[in-house]
Amino acid sequence: CYILGLLLYNSIYFVLIFFILSCSSEHKKYFKIVEGQWQITTFYQNGNKMNSEEHFLMGFDKNNHLWITIIEDRSNEFVSSRCKFKKKLKNLEMDIFDSEDKRFNGNYDVHIDTLENNKEEYILQLTLDTEDTYIQAIRPILKNKFPSE
Repeated sequence: CYILGLLLYNSIYFVLIFFILSCSSEHKKYFKIVEGQWQITTFYQNGNKMNSEEHFLMGFDKNNHLWITIIEDRSNEFVSSRCKFKKKLKNLEMDIFDSEDKRFNGNYDVHIDTLENNKEEYILQLTLDTEDTYIQAIRPILKNKFPSE
């Protein structure tokens, strides 16, 4: 009875570790795709168009860091946040949390689309969407830098 209990305890422990590691690797897979700097082309927050006269950049770095800044703003001030990707059924989602601008915190639907596929690079479009915020951004990515599925 003691051995059976020990085996059951160890198998539950193994399943828990496997689940944690698989979730962590899922985030890393999607983060690797979006990692780097993106040019924001469409930006709405609470129904207000944010990029009519200003141009925004957004970037992903350090495996869980997201930042947004205005290109024309020479002060180099930016909004910093943490993020975590997760796959739910057929949808990709991203949680943004610990944002310096609390309006960005939330759960976003994420869409990554290929706008152009030429010999040397992809032109990718990233869309982040919540009830209050809609961000669409583009960036080129060299094919030899794209992670394999």
